[in-house]
Amino acid sequence: MAVSLPSNTAFSIRTATGPDVYTEIPGVFEFNPGERAADVIDTTDFDSAGNSEESEAGIIRASNGSFSFNWEPGQVTQEVVRAAKGTIRRFRSVDGTWQSTFDALILGVSNPRSVGTKLVCTVTLKLSGDITEVTV
Repeated sequence: MAVSLPSNTAFSIRTATGPDVYTEIPGVFEFNPGERAADVIDTTDFDSAGNSEESEAGIIRASNGSFSFNWEPGQVTQEVVRAAKGTIRRFRSVDGTWQSTFDALILGVSNPRSVGTKLVCTVTLKLSGDITEVTV
């Protein structure tokens, strides 16, 4: 499910480490981290009660997510994102007093396309690991 970002939200990419430095990606207006769901492991055997299927949760897998931004030709941080296709990068989302950080593989970046009077880029990503969420 895509989330339209309110005005007090910032979406950033880590641009330096030791200590971590995050640079806001300007123009982000939509973010969808993808869904996270556990695999189902069938644990049914001949002793299963009532001859019924039994299951337990397996590894948690992430579906593809995305974010979109209003492209500004030559904007440095947006170009960093566009050039990062095929790499794992760390992102941070701050929404008021809530902060999430996560690593994601950047699967693809669309070419800027016209939507009304603006140019829009969409970045497709896949979470790698867990999301860390804290209040700030």
